[in-house]
Amino acid sequence: MATPPISYGVTMNTLKSRILNPAQTSIYSVIINPPIKPTTSENKTSLAEYFKGEFGQTFDTTLMELTCVEASLPGSSLATIETMDYMGVTEKHAYRRLYDDTVDFTFLTTQDSNYQQIRFFDSWMRYITREENRFLAEDNFYSRVRYPKDYQGSIKISKFEKNLGSGFNGAVPILIYNFVGAYPKSVNSIPVTYDASDLLKVTVSFTYTRYYIDKQLIVTDNAAGSTDTNSNSPGVPENNSTVTNSNNSRASWRYSAQELDRIRGAAAAASLAGSPLGQRILEGNTRSSTANQIAIDTYGRLTQ
Repeated sequence: MATPPISYGVTMNTLKSRILNPAQTSIYSVIINPPIKPTTSENKTSLAEYFKGEFGQTFDTTLMELTCVEASLPGSSLATIETMDYMGVTEKHAYRRLYDDTVDFTFLTTQDSNYQQIRFFDSWMRYITREENRFLAEDNFYSRVRYPKDYQGSIKISKFEKNLGSGFNGAVPILIYNFVGAYPKSVNSIPVTYDASDLLKVTVSFTYTRYYIDKQLIVTDNAAGSTDTNSNSPGVPENNSTVTNSNNSRASWRYSAQELDRIRGAAAAASLAGSPLGQRILEGNTRSSTANQIAIDTYGRLTQ
């Protein structure tokens, strides 16, 4: 008997476990890596050095990550060609993968950073064409574009969920889009008006050669028995997390276990020393020797 082309349905518990935990659009991270020091051009000045020489600022990767208020996960398609290998039958065969022309990022502009979100991408584009501010106003101004390898950088868009760092599931999947050969193609115009004030944002369109998706699993220390189960940590985990990639290699996500132990130990010591009871515990002046020994052992274990 043939199987009917319909589903008999699922139980309510299966339905809840399968579809009631959707991914959210507001939890992501964008890391922009500018090009490194050029190797093919006569001028060996890197983009970071160029930007610092123009404005006396250092490119702040963390600032860009925090102020990127909108991004797009890219798409792709397959280029096809029509063939008629059989009479009356037209088929389409794929011969190449096509990527979106650009990917857009919107940044919130901050005044205390001297409008770095605008200045940096403008500097990147001027760096590509070798434009310098002191020559732009001259009548005999000219420009000469650098070699692609000298101005192309890379971008990572990481898509994760709120359980990253909570450790409830042990290994948490994270979706990472890696853009190869990326650089800003255009900076959109930014309207200013005397109407009601709004946040000043800048949208930058990046072009790139290709992208690939790297699936990684974030293994948190909660899977090893930690009691820190803060489910409201949507960003980079503050606990000890390890990245496991497709090659089964392991590397620290942000901090090593030793660094976290030192940080937590220092915080515990400061907390104990800040209270009279904590000072008495540390000095061994409590009446209960058992409680005193427990406190000393705990303090020593956190600060070792």
